[in-house]
Amino acid sequence: MILYLLFLTLPVLLVFLFSKQKRLKKKTLIPPGPPGLPFIGNLLQFDTATPHLYLWKLAKTYGPFMSMKLGSVPVLVVSSAKMVKEVLKTHDLTFSSRPKFLSLQKLSYNGLDAAFAPYGESWREIRKICVLHLLSNKQVQSFTPIREEEVFRMITRISDLASSDHDHLTNLSEIMLSFSSSLICRIAFGKKFDDQEGSEVNKFDELMYEASGNAGWLFCF
Repeated sequence: MILYLLFLTLPVLLVFLFSKQKRLKKKTLIPPGPPGLPFIGNLLQFDTATPHLYLWKLAKTYGPFMSMKLGSVPVLVVSSAKMVKEVLKTHDLTFSSRPKFLSLQKLSYNGLDAAFAPYGESWREIRKICVLHLLSNKQVQSFTPIREEEVFRMITRISDLASSDHDHLTNLSEIMLSFSSSLICRIAFGKKFDDQEGSEVNKFDELMYEASGNAGWLFCF
């Protein structure tokens, strides 16, 4: 019964989506670009092995300013110095905001941090605070001993594992995760990652893996 209802409602939903998409296309003028499939756009056509060559060939056909769709996300591709100047200098305020990806919203409290907040007065104030108080040259230089010590510890750990008699592979991903976690903990919280209790370490590792997974999902597109 449920499958029967799905088969009945699916054509209606498809017609509704197609008609809505046509209305949006009539209202907004978009640059030319390769035709895509419904819902997935140009994802199946995109050459992930040599994307620069793929986009270069498309630019020969559709011009230096073309549009694509990666899934439901519209993308503008700029491939000439003149158009880059128009985007980054002449009309920079139009293109200076950030897209709202679900993964980034989860990592940045719905886009409230400096990296992914939408462009506006709030973002300018956050940037000013970061530049003056968090990322100033004096503040960054004050953490140099911590960075050097953590890098030395990481290299020593890799060297010890490589020179040990045990015949096993060295998990560099785990070592790099431990290095990143220790560096963040010492700079942000003032204590070593190794000094935390087991449950806190596991929770911090889970957060790092989740953040990496969300970032990896984003860069896949």
